Amino acid sequence: MSQVFSQPRTPNDNPFVESAFAIIKGDPNYPGCFVDVMDATVYFAQYFDWYNNEKYHGQIGYATPDQKHRGLDEVIISDRERRKVRAREERIRINRERFKEITLRSCRQEEKSVV
Repeated sequence: MSQVFSQPRTPNDNPFVESAFAIIKGDPNYPGCFVDVMDATVYFAQYFDWYNNEKYHGQIGYATPDQKHRGLDEVIISDRERRKVRAREERIRINRERFKEITLRSCRQEEKSVV
């Protein structure tokens, strides 16, 4: 990344850095200030490991950047889609069975009331 000498309080001068900093500052574990450079280095090493290897990113299909980089995102997304289809089919099957039971019960009650 090249060094940019932007004007103070003008976030649109370097939107990528400003966006990254906003994400970092918005993290609930962000300490706000650091005692020294080593303290900041330790914090950011842990943060970037979490951000790249554990945090799911919506813009890349709710996979981690590491999974996307290694090409695993397509497998994860297709597996997720298969499970979603299976769950929907199961829900439909259960609801149809429940609807049949309700219909049978209401029919039996109507027969009793007519007699």
